[in-house]
Amino acid sequence: MAERWSEILEDRAEEQEKLRLVYRDIAATLRVRFVPWTFRVLAPQEELLGYVWRRLSPAITDQLETAADTLWHHAVNALAEAPHGRDHRAQLLGELGFSREQIPQLLDRLQVYRHVDPKLVVLFTALEQALAGRPGGVQSRVVWPTGRGVPPGMPRPERVNPQEATGAVASLFRTIEERLRLPTVPDEYRTLAHWPEYLKYAWTEIEALMDTDTYRKAVQEVEVRTVEALQQLRRRVEIAPEDLERWGISPDERAFLEERVTAIRRILPELTVQIAYLIAALGGPEEARLASDALLRRWTSPQLR
Repeated sequence: MAERWSEILEDRAEEQEKLRLVYRDIAATLRVRFVPWTFRVLAPQEELLGYVWRRLSPAITDQLETAADTLWHHAVNALAEAPHGRDHRAQLLGELGFSREQIPQLLDRLQVYRHVDPKLVVLFTALEQALAGRPGGVQSRVVWPTGRGVPPGMPRPERVNPQEATGAVASLFRTIEERLRLPTVPDEYRTLAHWPEYLKYAWTEIEALMDTDTYRKAVQEVEVRTVEALQQLRRRVEIAPEDLERWGISPDERAFLEERVTAIRRILPELTVQIAYLIAALGGPEEARLASDALLRRWTSPQLR
């Protein structure tokens, strides 16, 4: 495994004015209470992250929301007959010693990733194609931007910093990095690490799932639907070589960007499938099939639960 990627966490970004503003805009535009790991690992090159975000953010419109929801539902449907699927609630209430109140808390945090991950799949695929000279999306005069700001009831997923993890959690993090072939631990598993017993159980289930044809077909389905989703973007994601030069981005920085974007794009469809599997196991098929706008309404008006 390569050396673990460096990143800048949100609290550290508060010390750097330009980065702080970019981080706040990312969170507000994606409507979450944190900056996803996919952007934090680009932040060590501050100018690079600012440039990337300026290219991606105009593509975050209502069309992206619709395309991301379609992609998510294909992932859920592709997993309907997963051979290793089972109801995790019984395990949590039994051997793992969870209370009934803890399960909705865990599920609510996973739903935050359900809300954001399908969008990231589309955005980073568009970014990878743009870097390869194949800009995705179309220019349209008819654009409906998404809402901004975080619903008051949306949780901020707690995340264990891999640099501070110890014992069984640190060991699991290394296993996850190796199996995902990724030099960092995605936020989804950092959040599960706040419940170490469930992280161990969930990862055992995910590893078994990853060895099945059902999983491979589900990931392929997400990748195919992502290509279709790119055609629905109403703002083209473009990166021109002269643009990079004008921003003062060196060839080494471009190589850094291409390497990380390729790795991020590769793993995002898998993470989407993995979270779909866990939400179905924790909340059942109806919970897994909730549309993103239904989740936003739930977090805006908790009485709808």
